[in-house]
Amino acid sequence: MATAATDTTIIRPRWHAWVANGLAVVSGTVLFAWLLSRNSSPLAALASALGATVVAVALWAVLWKLFGTLSSGTTVRGVNLGRIPDFKDLGPAPTLVSPQSTATAAFEEAAKRLEAHTNGQILLFAAPVAGTGATSTAMNVSIAASRAGRRILLIDGDGSGAGVSRFGGSGSVPGLTDLARGTATLQEAARLWRVGQSSRLPVIPAGSPDHAGAALQTVTIADVFDRVSERADFVVVDAAPILSDPAITGLAAHADGTILVVNERSSPAKVRQAQEQMDRIGAPVVGHVVNRSKRKERTFIGRALSRFAVMLLVLIGTFALWTGWQLFASWNSLDQVAIDTAAARDRVASQAVDTGGESGETVTADIAVSLAPAANVDGEYFETYLVVGSDERAELGGSRADVIVILLLPRDGSPPGLVSLPRDLYLTNPCNPERARRINANLAGCGDVEGPDVLALAAEDFTGLKINHFVLFDFEGFKAIIDRVGGYEICVDFPVRDRQAELALDAGCTIADGDQTLAWVRSRNTQELVDGTWRTLEGVNDLTRNLRQQNVILDMFGKMSQFRSPTELTALVAELSDAFVLDQGIGINNAVDLAWSLRGKSSDDFVRLEVPVEFYVTSAGAQVLLPTEPFEETLLATYPDAPVAS
Repeated sequence: MATAATDTTIIRPRWHAWVANGLAVVSGTVLFAWLLSRNSSPLAALASALGATVVAVALWAVLWKLFGTLSSGTTVRGVNLGRIPDFKDLGPAPTLVSPQSTATAAFEEAAKRLEAHTNGQILLFAAPVAGTGATSTAMNVSIAASRAGRRILLIDGDGSGAGVSRFGGSGSVPGLTDLARGTATLQEAARLWRVGQSSRLPVIPAGSPDHAGAALQTVTIADVFDRVSERADFVVVDAAPILSDPAITGLAAHADGTILVVNERSSPAKVRQAQEQMDRIGAPVVGHVVNRSKRKERTFIGRALSRFAVMLLVLIGTFALWTGWQLFASWNSLDQVAIDTAAARDRVASQAVDTGGESGETVTADIAVSLAPAANVDGEYFETYLVVGSDERAELGGSRADVIVILLLPRDGSPPGLVSLPRDLYLTNPCNPERARRINANLAGCGDVEGPDVLALAAEDFTGLKINHFVLFDFEGFKAIIDRVGGYEICVDFPVRDRQAELALDAGCTIADGDQTLAWVRSRNTQELVDGTWRTLEGVNDLTRNLRQQNVILDMFGKMSQFRSPTELTALVAELSDAFVLDQGIGINNAVDLAWSLRGKSSDDFVRLEVPVEFYVTSAGAQVLLPTEPFEETLLATYPDAPVAS
């Protein structure tokens, strides 16, 4: 529907808008998807959305103009009395219950225009079909005009019982049909509605049932209209729907014209038929009201701008929802394990003591002090992640951890920290406190307790820290991660090698791929070529390997957190789903928070906590690393405010 001029309303077929809008949306969406496939960064996504929206709105404009040329729609005749805003929340008579409402103001304006721009005295208010609001329009215009001091008579001409007689509480009998039959006088049929402090509105209800409209064809009804018109400025007749009630013919014979009530959903064909019918029966359309309008009539530019805004929001919103769903689905594809160290301790206590071949050696008196559990740290001070690298997946029996790192994120804003636990660190077996073994053996689990839980217990016992989260990657996955994030830079003064680890690097800086990076962090026998001779690189031990592991892990997670777009993050998660095992407590929100907290941080921004150890040979001849001081001393040296139990 469009207003071409102040007094003209054009009702267009609704399919015009549906087709134009639909084709514009489809074309914009397809173009947006194609542009995103080329670049999905946030800035590119915004630019793509803007470009696709411009194209979509341009297509809509062409189609809108084209459809307007092919079909000009139906022009509603007569003066436009105005657009009445939707007032469903105010009931059928907003002029009574809400005098200050915009609907009341619109009805008051319609009453003024009715007097100023129409010449008839007896006017039918009718709609092409039911459900358009002709009754409420007739009633509210009458109330507004009556309050303005005009002498108005409101007549219910709808014999179906759907007219104004429903309101007012005065009943419908006797009424118009009874007057027409001569069975009631005008004084008996008329009612007075109080519509203001000093305003009264005379109303004649519909009267006794007369569905065929025979009573309205009598000579008597003509006399009734003649008499009432002498006493009123306007006689407003609430008529039944034009195309569905033959009784309107009898009313039209006595009316000077029709005020056609339409709305934004009216059918152009029905409006045209109604106007033609009123011409035939003698009450042509002299004015119209657009009832219960959802909005003010907009210009073509206004329509285009509104579609631009909606299309842009739809594209951006769809992109966000789609990306979020993909990220959620990719995240859920990651393998997850349940980590609950408190429950694991209960299970360990309830099962038989681990005495198998992997349970370790008996703790002797000379090392008992070194293996004593650390003092507990308040679990609210740190958020901790136990990051583990293994030759095998955690669910496979017999797997051992080769890389064990605890990431410390203080909740008070202190710098984050890293603790590497050497794989040969000799600790008490959580499943048998009387025995000790290398910490990496705990990943194999014991009894009914899974490996990740047992390893987390060992880490908690040694450090006193509460392990909140668990992350495991296998070395095949590690290589894939390094390759995915673009490699890792390794700088050496001389060519280096380790035949056992399959390491070979040239002098200088090398962007190593996954294979070479893995060899670098696992190398125990690194050699360098100096003056044509291979010699063992000095200072290479488990602590050196720990430092390498920390640097690589920091670089790896740092690059993973530098994703340029949500789409890139989704693809990264999907590609690496086979490389990681996470605990079930790490949701996508935790991962995003962690990535954001690590964003922009280099290895220099992390505090390194070095575990003091000494070499020790067990009674079975195994070479291990024995702690030389309680871990809380190491922790307090770096985090003096950490709440450690005394």
